[in-house]
Amino acid sequence: MWVEFGFAAILDNPAAYRLMLSVQMPHKDVLSYKTPASAYDEKHFSYQDGFVYSGINTSGLYTLGKISEDPSSHHIPCLKKELGLQTQRSTYYYKGSDNPPCSALDISYNPSFESSHPWLNALPYSFSGDTALIGIQPVSSSTDAIPEMFHIETSSSMNLQALVNFSTLSGYPKFVRYKRMKSLEHNSFVLENNILRISPAFAGVILDAAQLNHQNQYRDIRIYANMLFDDYDLELYLQADSTAPTGTMRVSQKASFDDPYQVFQDQYQLSMLSPVYDFRMLDNEQFFDSCQPYVRLKQNQRTDNLLFSVSNDDYYRIYSYPEADEADAWSFSHSEGHFAFYLPYKAQFGIVRDNQPHDSSSVTISKVSDIHLSLYQAQAVFPAEYIGNELPMGAD
Repeated sequence: MWVEFGFAAILDNPAAYRLMLSVQMPHKDVLSYKTPASAYDEKHFSYQDGFVYSGINTSGLYTLGKISEDPSSHHIPCLKKELGLQTQRSTYYYKGSDNPPCSALDISYNPSFESSHPWLNALPYSFSGDTALIGIQPVSSSTDAIPEMFHIETSSSMNLQALVNFSTLSGYPKFVRYKRMKSLEHNSFVLENNILRISPAFAGVILDAAQLNHQNQYRDIRIYANMLFDDYDLELYLQADSTAPTGTMRVSQKASFDDPYQVFQDQYQLSMLSPVYDFRMLDNEQFFDSCQPYVRLKQNQRTDNLLFSVSNDDYYRIYSYPEADEADAWSFSHSEGHFAFYLPYKAQFGIVRDNQPHDSSSVTISKVSDIHLSLYQAQAVFPAEYIGNELPMGAD
């Protein structure tokens, strides 16, 4: 319900005034304003015949006056559990814990930005710009943590299609890609009527992803003992001690699994619901002996699907991961449209739909070559030297 509120005032230049609302509660601070218009509404007040008119529906302290602000930077206090702050350029909001991780956030727009970090220098991307869109710096904090549910709404005339939230925090780099959507979802931002809305995951910078160049058909990703690399379709997480091995992981994509023994062709009826991702270390073959990165792959359709892996190193091995509440080395978990698992060795992984579930498998011996018989988590291998002797032609 609205209450019409009017008071006498002498305004020399009504367009320069704002009607401010300040709400201070034990757990929350809110500062918003209305600008002048010919008629008052939710976002405007009116001025006529020496009176200011406004509709009000919130108790608080109302102040009328002229204000000035820095258009390129803002200092956002983080003193309470909840904050709402409106400025001419941007609106900020968060709702988190009683003890925010920092005392304030310094927000800057179009700050200078140069990075020598490998993730922005060909491993896997190269940054071609010299400024970021937004810089976020915590005050009184040694981490890049920001209050929970922190949102930014800011004006933008750019036709942005993808953004990257990037942090070079010492010992724990983070990279998260966001795509433009109609509503705020997982890894998304909204851009409508020249207003950008985004909820960054951490402090650092927000970059225009169009300035991240990548020429290869694969991604060579520098691996760190502690890291978060979320490229929208592919997420890599690692939390290990400082002595954990590092290196460069090559992630390639293809349309289907390697199938040299025609196992998928003859023994399964599968539909691919994601690309096949091939993971391998380029410069540290012993990496998987002590580290197993946590991986999340985005599925194209939200149905009950399976995760298959294929390793084709010393032995050809097919494995179908069962679903569990929590992922481990031999099972996957499913949430937010992603399949999560731990990467135990170099292999190919892909999300599939099983169009013909079965509880038995057979193959007819028709040629002298190794035979691989697969049934989800089980696999039998019959070497070629046994065919024609112990295993006669035509046998099942």
